[in-house]
Amino acid sequence: MADPIRVLHVDDDAEFAELAATFLERADDRLSVVTATDVETGLDRLEAGGIDCVVSDYEMPGRNGLEFLEAVRAAYPDLPFILFTAQGTDEVASEAISAGATDYCRKETGTAQYTVLANRIENAVERRRSERDADRFRRRLADLTENIPDCVWMFDAEWEELVFVSGYERVWGRSREGLEDDPLDFLQAVHPADRDLVEEVMEAASNGEANDVEYRIRRNGETGWVWVKCEPVVDEEGNVARIVGFTRDITERKTQERELERLTRRYRAYIENAMDVITVLEKDGTISYESAAIERVLGYEPDELIGENAFEYIHPDDRDRVLETFRSLTEKPADAEPDRKRIEYRFQHADGSWVWLESVTSGVIDTALDGYVVNSRKISERKDRERTLSALHAAARRIGGADEPAAVYEALTETAERILEFDLVAVDVERDGHLIQEAWTLEVDDRQYHARTSLKDDTFATRAYNRQETIVVDDLRESEITPADPEYRSALTIPIGEFGTFQTVSSDVEAFDRHDREFAELLVGHATVKLAQLQDKRALRERTDQLERQNERLDEFVSVVSHDLRNPVSVAKGNLELARSDGPETDEEHLEEVDWALDRIDGLIEDLLSLARNGEEIGERQRIDLESLTERCWRSVATADATLEVECDRELEADAGRLQQLFENLVRNAIDHGGNDVTVRIGDLEDEGFYIADDGPGIPESDRDSVFDVGYSTSSDGTGFGLYIVKQIVDAHGWDLRVTDSADGGARFEITDVEFAG
Repeated sequence: MADPIRVLHVDDDAEFAELAATFLERADDRLSVVTATDVETGLDRLEAGGIDCVVSDYEMPGRNGLEFLEAVRAAYPDLPFILFTAQGTDEVASEAISAGATDYCRKETGTAQYTVLANRIENAVERRRSERDADRFRRRLADLTENIPDCVWMFDAEWEELVFVSGYERVWGRSREGLEDDPLDFLQAVHPADRDLVEEVMEAASNGEANDVEYRIRRNGETGWVWVKCEPVVDEEGNVARIVGFTRDITERKTQERELERLTRRYRAYIENAMDVITVLEKDGTISYESAAIERVLGYEPDELIGENAFEYIHPDDRDRVLETFRSLTEKPADAEPDRKRIEYRFQHADGSWVWLESVTSGVIDTALDGYVVNSRKISERKDRERTLSALHAAARRIGGADEPAAVYEALTETAERILEFDLVAVDVERDGHLIQEAWTLEVDDRQYHARTSLKDDTFATRAYNRQETIVVDDLRESEITPADPEYRSALTIPIGEFGTFQTVSSDVEAFDRHDREFAELLVGHATVKLAQLQDKRALRERTDQLERQNERLDEFVSVVSHDLRNPVSVAKGNLELARSDGPETDEEHLEEVDWALDRIDGLIEDLLSLARNGEEIGERQRIDLESLTERCWRSVATADATLEVECDRELEADAGRLQQLFENLVRNAIDHGGNDVTVRIGDLEDEGFYIADDGPGIPESDRDSVFDVGYSTSSDGTGFGLYIVKQIVDAHGWDLRVTDSADGGARFEITDVEFAG
């Protein structure tokens, strides 16, 4: 299990600090959170020790978050510090980062923010721990390399900083102090004729290219030879961060090579320049000669297989077929026409692996060599390409038939793992700004390799390997791309269009050649097209859903127009007809009914227009004083003898127009149902929100689930839209709404999950 992380959260709001601590510990069981409500208490808790990360608010009594940051940096220069506040601007964020803050995080509504904050805390602490581990690793490396005859070294990507060196004086015959003062001091000892070559190798390494080179140096007045192997170290963004390598004195070896070359020059002229391996076989398959090319192709010394039977080194699945072909040539009658046969098979490499060869023989004994001459060339790459092409077609068919992004990603990872034999494959994808899979890493624990990442949306397979088994990944989190294990030296990253990246890691330094990259790019290109198609389908589904919602809303409008408007229109028409037929003495009574019906129609039309224009959207939020807003709403509503009591002096951020509409509708609802002398009270729900209550008849518990439905009203003058609009406004702001009894027995509407300003 990973080490625990102890967090200090400083916020002047003690309740919020405790709430944040609870959700952070729920978000990650590694986190243990202690709190403080001011800077001084926070510094005291830091001094007590054991804190791995500090999370601080910005605006606090006394010293603010930036002043707290300065105090922390003075005493704990590398301790992770995250500014977590609802206040502040981009200028504050910039100032915090400049002052040494590790991260800056804005407070949001809801609990999802704590998962984000927990991830940032964990990343900051793990990064700090990794840096400390790297320092310990460098010290151990120094101890390890002191007794190695080679010069082992590490430079930064630009060769401007010497990070580590061992054995420099022994190999170069120069002072280590000179190299530490000037990282390019070793160039002074490079032979002038080889200096351009060395500088080209250095530039290539800075651009991410590994190199293996030999060149001459001047040492103690004499010319010597060195062998240099350098390797760029790439960070998680694909940039070269370090260049590591070793320099070995090969002067003695070079002397021996020159002597050997003088003795074998004539032999090389005839044999070694041949691209094919030339083999002479006796009739029973015994090898009597191998050309020098066998070392390059199969890894054997030229005389290593002399006397061995060639068929014993052929793959068991191919042996009978090759032996039959050879015998068909060698057992022909002496007077038969010579025939040439070409055959493909697998031959065992010196390292135990299998190499594909294509061999040609005529079946005629060469009298000078006293055997059958066989020309063989390596075709493993061609065979791999054929296998890869077949796999590409299969993967393309699989991707083409996929109906979900997860199936596309799974085809990418499994095909790359199986065909290219990558040790680790991952796909990072963003959709609508949400990361489906975060970055991954590889750790070493008793040579057991574990991959870690997070799956946010679509699920697909990601695996890590050790040397014996496949490990299914189930505990994953964000970290670096390049694994820490020195055996893992090759990484490949290919963009998947606008969807993210396809990433691989291998322990083979030669793993990612041009053909591998071409294969991966073809596969990823096909996947990109398919993902775009799926994205188009998703967009179509979302548009269809939107139209269906609009149609449902239109149906609601039609229902109101056909039902709720029909009644007042009928009332108006009926009373006009009565007024015409009954005479002047009853006109006033009938016309009052007409006036009521027209008012009813006008109210319905206003609410319908409000729904049509605003729907569930809100405009720009601004800081609003609740007391001032409620007083304006009270003046804009016909309140008669009603009484307003405001017991909430708070500020919040909201759409002023929509919030005023909310208050007006609730006040009007209280008057419509509680009478002209109703008392309306607006109060504070501590830090949860606010309420609007009245002393009217209240709302029966059985009706509370339906009072916010379209057209619901218990008043003969009500439109049935007032409370429905209130619910829309609350939902649009991200708040919650519930109805209950007031202290006076009336209705009480509670708006919660409101984040007050200040």
